[in-house]
Amino acid sequence: MITLLSLHPKELALVVFGVAVVTRVVYRQFLHPLADFPGPFGAAWTDAWWFYHLFTGRVTWKNHEWHKRYGPIVRIAPNHLSFNSPQAIKDCYGFSKSNEGYCLKDPEFFLESVYGSWNIINENKKEEHSRMRKMLSYAFSTKALLEHECVIIKSIEDFMCQTENALSENGKSGVDITKWFNNLTFSIMGGLAFGDSFGTRVGNYGIKSYDRYHWVSVIIDSAFINDVMRCTTLVPFLPTILDWWIPQRYQESSFAHMDYSILETRARVQIDSEPKRPNDFMHYMLNFSGPKATEKEMASHINALMMAGVITTSTFLSGVIYYLMSNKVSFDKLKAELRSTFSSLEEITGTSTLKCEYLSAVIQEGLRIYPPAGGAHLPRIVPPEGKIIAGTWIPGRIGSATMKAIRSGGDPSSEFNYFGAKVIQLVLKPVSRLTHYDFTFWIHIVYIGTIMS
Repeated sequence: MITLLSLHPKELALVVFGVAVVTRVVYRQFLHPLADFPGPFGAAWTDAWWFYHLFTGRVTWKNHEWHKRYGPIVRIAPNHLSFNSPQAIKDCYGFSKSNEGYCLKDPEFFLESVYGSWNIINENKKEEHSRMRKMLSYAFSTKALLEHECVIIKSIEDFMCQTENALSENGKSGVDITKWFNNLTFSIMGGLAFGDSFGTRVGNYGIKSYDRYHWVSVIIDSAFINDVMRCTTLVPFLPTILDWWIPQRYQESSFAHMDYSILETRARVQIDSEPKRPNDFMHYMLNFSGPKATEKEMASHINALMMAGVITTSTFLSGVIYYLMSNKVSFDKLKAELRSTFSSLEEITGTSTLKCEYLSAVIQEGLRIYPPAGGAHLPRIVPPEGKIIAGTWIPGRIGSATMKAIRSGGDPSSEFNYFGAKVIQLVLKPVSRLTHYDFTFWIHIVYIGTIMS
């Protein structure tokens, strides 16, 4: 009879490892606090299932499929639940006057920025986050943003000239409109953050900075590697191992994005005043009446806002244009409304476009079916005492909400690739090049869509 003591040490180690794995699987599947919540096969055992779909770029669509199959609450990982109701958003992300029932950001995903700094996105301390929010809140008010209309218009005019020239050079091959939207939103965000001084130090960014849009590629690379590192924190020692595996390009981008933010922040701080110009984000941070932010904190805020503003807005604009290009009925109706309302570009402003009902409907429908942050995984931790989320009791220290599934209004039968029931149903096809219809009209769409969004 074979006993454990008679086994070779390697064989014994394998047996112990196998027993440990089986024990963990059995516990997570049948005895875990989340055992009663349905989910895809294997999701209760390991985070690898969710990681796989994340890295293939299909996690948001898979998540929608899971909600259609399993209902409004799905167990997508051993310690994570996904909700698809608007009420879950309020319960998970809503503010409360006291700390009672407040869901904190998951520290495994909301990591400190490069150089150990915290910002409005990743700060988890409620008092500190409240201070940051007060410091930046007025910068995002309607009045403050309308003051920057000249900045937006100037960036769009440059975009119009550059894309028209690119289209003339490329001919029938078209242009990669997503790339140009990245450049456009980058210019706008830079102007909002730093004002007129933005972009004057491009030559100081380093030998790889051939032009001001080099920062755009850095932002995109940095966003990718940030998502990877957030996910790998769930596996012990994996982040350290990946430091040796991740291509140098991505590692450099993480530091370069922060370095560029620091360079621009330092240059802007040295400017005492710039008369006859809108107040930029830096103005509100420098003149905040409460506790002052350090240079590193200000740079960290800019770092986060540039990443959030550039990628999300360009993604949204690209998605809306794709769906309009796929739907000539909606395209013609929107074109008719705009051309009957405006006779020149000068008439198009943030306030004058408010009377365009169909344009507003197109933008709102675009936000529904192609939300700029729809695939973001921003988990919150249920408080230790537990909490009712979307009418269901959730055990303490567990829970997350996934935005992609919520955008259908909580109806799991509502498809994401439909351009609204009142517009027309579309079939999603990956298209990134602008080659159809009237290019001048698309510029008008960009012009007003950017101002409104």
